[in-house]
Amino acid sequence: MAWFAPMTAISGTPYTAAQFNGFRDSMLETEVSRAQTVGGYYVTTGMNQLAERVPGSFFVDPGTPDTTTSTSYTDLDATGGPAVQVITGELAWVSIYASLQNASAVASFMSYRIDGATTQDPSDSNSIQLTNSTLAAGQRVGAVFLNTNLTPGLNTFTAQYRCSSGTGTFAVRTLAVFPF
Repeated sequence: MAWFAPMTAISGTPYTAAQFNGFRDSMLETEVSRAQTVGGYYVTTGMNQLAERVPGSFFVDPGTPDTTTSTSYTDLDATGGPAVQVITGELAWVSIYASLQNASAVASFMSYRIDGATTQDPSDSNSIQLTNSTLAAGQRVGAVFLNTNLTPGLNTFTAQYRCSSGTGTFAVRTLAVFPF
């Protein structure tokens, strides 16, 4: 049921049962009365319309770093993801984080693919990148992106990786999605 503005009270005029019940039903459309999931929050989906959204995140620590030699976005050689499945509206905040390591003159990239109601390939414009880091422990890098062109519904966000040449190495990877 959608929320609607209650009637205007007139002094000396009693409420009817239908008017009172309409007011009661409208009160049931508040965020607190609709709350169902711990950690969930509400967004507006239209005039006087609310929808619950639940964020998702996934952390991968493979123990040993994983690699790719692919120059186009793909899964890593031994471990995939991380991946998160959430119900979105037209917007979602996507946070990606990883420890990246590579050889001199090599750039390593981490982005994300979206499948489900929306299909979007990973791209360098929504990626984290590290160039020329030969530190044994790698460099920890993260970024947050606002996707504004999603199709509302169930969407899966999956981390994808590439390097400019040679071998890109990735460890401790996180993907978090906050749908709106």
